[in-house]
Amino acid sequence: MAANVDSLIIVTSIKQPLLKTGLIDRFLIAAHIGDLYPVIVINKIDFGLEPHIKEIIETYRELGFELFLTTAIEKKIKPENETNLLGEYLNNHKSILAGHSGVGKSSLLNLLMPDLNLPTSSVSKVTNRGRHTTNRMELIHLPGGGFVIDSPGIKVLGLWQAEKDNIFEYYPEMRHYQDDCRFTPCTHTHEPDCAIKKAVESGKITKFRYRNYLQIYDSLDT
Repeated sequence: MAANVDSLIIVTSIKQPLLKTGLIDRFLIAAHIGDLYPVIVINKIDFGLEPHIKEIIETYRELGFELFLTTAIEKKIKPENETNLLGEYLNNHKSILAGHSGVGKSSLLNLLMPDLNLPTSSVSKVTNRGRHTTNRMELIHLPGGGFVIDSPGIKVLGLWQAEKDNIFEYYPEMRHYQDDCRFTPCTHTHEPDCAIKKAVESGKITKFRYRNYLQIYDSLDT
């Protein structure tokens, strides 16, 4: 996605546009393939943290992924707000920000560095999706010595370097059960006595992560 960076900052939002864990998982896989450290940012927490959002946050944090809760609306700062912590992280790294249009990548950077004045726009009331305001890569040097690249919003992230039969390896919670499947190899999609499917049924693996795995698996060529 970009050269000379060490971190992939995956920016999503609670609403406008809605949080898509499938895109988060695709970016996590892309970061692993590209040897980048992934950081998840859930923006617009001023909308509130509903139970299903809290489950998503808890799941990724329990899996060991670094995650920040942020808002670019200063008048609606919540106790959970970690925007300043995100700023501290960015100052010490060479990062690229990626995510859907409208999730607030440029707005967050404007809040952290008021002199930037990056262009922003509101979410479409018709589609509930962001408008493409950032139309090219923007390299921004930070006071702490690092830099950040603000990238245009994307609709779909392809995983052309990922191998279909090895996708489960990018899910750390699945690797724990893979040796207990009845069949070897096992795709963990339709086989009987699959330990990973049993772990999903028992709640040891969250359903939304398993659904994302199935969707990504089905989207890849054999």
